[in-house]
Amino acid sequence: MNARTQGARFALVAALMLAASCRGGDRADATADTAVAPVRTDSSARRVDSTTAAPRSDTAARHDSAVSHAKATPVLLVAVDSAIGDSLYHNSRGSCLTCHGPRGTGNASLGPSLRDSTWLDTDGSVAGIAGIVHDGVAEPKGGSARMPAFASVLDSASIHRIAIYVYSLSHPGAIKRDSAAAHAALPAGATDSTH
Repeated sequence: MNARTQGARFALVAALMLAASCRGGDRADATADTAVAPVRTDSSARRVDSTTAAPRSDTAARHDSAVSHAKATPVLLVAVDSAIGDSLYHNSRGSCLTCHGPRGTGNASLGPSLRDSTWLDTDGSVAGIAGIVHDGVAEPKGGSARMPAFASVLDSASIHRIAIYVYSLSHPGAIKRDSAAAHAALPAGATDSTH
């Protein structure tokens, strides 16, 4: 198969995955709908730069705008993003596992567990988790250490993939359901690996 055919196949798969995530309310358990964060209207969550403990209001305003857009955009959770997020979680310059542990179960007073359904500083959605990774938490609820912002260390795609991985820790089965739905939406023969 030549590069042009592979590119066309990739574009078709991407378009079908996007279409599958926008099907509306026909799936009662659609994680794509539940993974969207509501817009934060309170100012109680203060953001922290990775080099200082000062709030970042200009960055916060830009991020709040992005979260507002994310509210209207469904998030399709697929295995490849979660796998890349897993790798970034364990190997990135962000060093997530230092505070949250290698399995996301938390690490004493450094960082809370990411595996349970209790979210202290966000609503637990993909966009909410991405916001925490992007902006940090100056005064975390629950007594853990402050979390620095990683916007200057990680690009937005890496932050999004880490957020999907972290979301999957507390929502077992979400990746499998959405990946299966995306695969089911493909036309017959679209996933054949013949060359």
